[in-house]
Amino acid sequence: MVELSALSDGAIQFFMKTNVSRNSDQSQKTSEYSPTMAEPQGRSLLEPGETLLWSGKPMVTPYVVPSPRILPALIFLAIWGFVFFGFTSGSAPLEFIIIPLLVLIIMIVAIFWIPLKHLFFYRGTEYMVTDRRIISQTGTRGIKVTSMDLAHIHQVYVTVNFMERRSNAGTIILQTADGNATNRVGRAGVSLPRLESVEDPYSVKKLIEEAVTKKGSEVEQANRSFR
Repeated sequence: MVELSALSDGAIQFFMKTNVSRNSDQSQKTSEYSPTMAEPQGRSLLEPGETLLWSGKPMVTPYVVPSPRILPALIFLAIWGFVFFGFTSGSAPLEFIIIPLLVLIIMIVAIFWIPLKHLFFYRGTEYMVTDRRIISQTGTRGIKVTSMDLAHIHQVYVTVNFMERRSNAGTIILQTADGNATNRVGRAGVSLPRLESVEDPYSVKKLIEEAVTKKGSEVEQANRSFR
């Protein structure tokens, strides 16, 4: 009976250890793929003492797939291509073929340039929110990094297009006090960070607003101490 009791206790302990191990593995997998806090590749961009609050990447589908707003352009491209190939199937002079062909090529590049650019740069694209600034990096071999101090942020907006709405994603636009927004270049000629097609954008927006408010309070308190 003593041996059976010891064996039973050992089996229970083994089951408990196995169950705890499975739970810890599941929690590790959940935290690894959590959209609210991904492990950043650009952690080396952080300054000494800078605390990372959030990091993430764009969602692939809304970031790469073109918006349905380009549908009229695709229809026009199809009509132009049909007319062009129908026109060139005859004995048209070469000079009457080159210009329509160039226009066709330009339209194709204009329509698909941004999706191809996003697809090419996706691997190196990453966003980070710290207790000091917003950081955006993109690129492949040559990484382009832009950042904005929290103290300079005046408003935070979320825009959601058709593809982003289907994926629970959105683009976060930051606006400075002088009216410059991240959808255009600032007055000093420096592009401002823009968080495109991030998952759960309203939660990220709330986090940024809380960080901005906290930073503003710290700056205001520091200014009072100098008076």
